[in-house]
Amino acid sequence: MHLSQVKNIVEEIRSCSQKCYHEEYQGELAALSKCGPLIDTAQESKTILFISQAPSRQAMKDGVLSVHENKFFTDTLLKRLFAYTNKKELEGLVRGWQEKVFWIHTANCYPGRAKNDRNDEPPNMKCSNTFMARFINAFEPQLIVLMSQAAIKIFSGSIKKNLSLPGSGYPALRDTLRAQREFHQKNGADFQVNKKGKGDQGIASFPCIAISHLASHPSTEDQLYAVDYLARRLRKEFDLS
Repeated sequence: MHLSQVKNIVEEIRSCSQKCYHEEYQGELAALSKCGPLIDTAQESKTILFISQAPSRQAMKDGVLSVHENKFFTDTLLKRLFAYTNKKELEGLVRGWQEKVFWIHTANCYPGRAKNDRNDEPPNMKCSNTFMARFINAFEPQLIVLMSQAAIKIFSGSIKKNLSLPGSGYPALRDTLRAQREFHQKNGADFQVNKKGKGDQGIASFPCIAISHLASHPSTEDQLYAVDYLARRLRKEFDLS
């Protein structure tokens, strides 16, 4: 990791003035207009890059990610990923995550509610296209975790190529998870992803694991496989295996 570069990009993201979703921050969302992009804190020990869709409304309002105050983190993400059974186990997972994992999003601001829908609006790619290639190049992760369809879009080209997914457009999450399981069974290793930045500034390839968004319980064979595979990998990284 080039720590000084990572810190500079983090501060650049936090001070971003693009205000991509501020037209959404009206009525009950008005308080978010005073909130900046939500991104993790850089430190040398972090080696895993966790990319999810976007911060939740509550997380952005509170300005918290990998801490107990973020109930999605402790009660949903960690619970569905590791199925922990007691407080002591949870504390070990939180410590391991805080030490090893850097959490970033496809969009680092809450994208608002989808019209006529209870779900959040899918984020656009503006934030990712602006910062992600430079960030990954500076971070040099030992592992990239992609949670959700939105995160998969960032690396669509290399995912389709390295997992041999046919067709045009973005690869579907279900197809990515199926092909990932087949790749693991055939090769006994993680597939690789890479991304080009502005001006075709390429970055190296990095090991990757894709999972479905854990706001919903994993239910299909491929979703369950991916979560179990990642959980075992992270427990080893956290020295909890």
